[in-house]
Amino acid sequence: MVIKKKLMQIGGLVIAMAALMNFTSCLRALNKTNAGDIERLLHEKYGIEFQVISIGNRLASPSMDTVTAYCSPKNNNRVVFEAKMNTNNELVSDNFPNRVIDVQAEDYIENYFHKYGFSVSANVHIFQLTDDIDFRTANYLQILKNTPDVGFSVYVAVCETDDTRKLYDVVSSLLTSYYQHNKSIHIGMDLWHMSVESYKTCEEELQGIPSPSEYIYIKHSPIGSASILMTNGTTNVSYEEFNKKFRSK
Repeated sequence: MVIKKKLMQIGGLVIAMAALMNFTSCLRALNKTNAGDIERLLHEKYGIEFQVISIGNRLASPSMDTVTAYCSPKNNNRVVFEAKMNTNNELVSDNFPNRVIDVQAEDYIENYFHKYGFSVSANVHIFQLTDDIDFRTANYLQILKNTPDVGFSVYVAVCETDDTRKLYDVVSSLLTSYYQHNKSIHIGMDLWHMSVESYKTCEEELQGIPSPSEYIYIKHSPIGSASILMTNGTTNVSYEEFNKKFRSK
């Protein structure tokens, strides 16, 4: 009886493992099918080639009727965005045009810092954009000028530096230039001070994430962090306050 019981347990384990392998195989096949469908739908909508980077939340909405994917155009893998498809193989939503504008802002901000000798990786989310953006001709500085009460959320990973006075002046200058473009703008910048090694690993992880949370930066053990807001053309933090938080270790 003991042997029979053990054989039954082994048999049950084998069946369970086989079922799990079969289920995993089905998931892979389904994900591949989902990816192809989403790429096709995006191509039909925008007229360019896309690639699905990863599939998450597969049919995991409250009603179990959508699949969410991270995608990018094949000609620019920095523009990572989310797309949702339902069980009828219809594209429910995507934020591709908005992410095109966000990435333009990220490039602009990074180049601004690089001009003054700082290595940074920026992630931007712009609020209050309209739904009629043409990604082919969109110019984000022009959009900023023409969009009332536009808002920015900016996260910047900064590679380790001792020149915090210069960094503070660069940030203040950048925020002021945005204010001069649009005096109703709402913009703030969170800066995360990283060691050289942490900066490299953080920068790699940020690639392929359209909307990272603070956790992404915190888990890389920043030296310090500081936030600066622009209100009515002036910053809300003095250099002394900024320096203390940015160099908190």
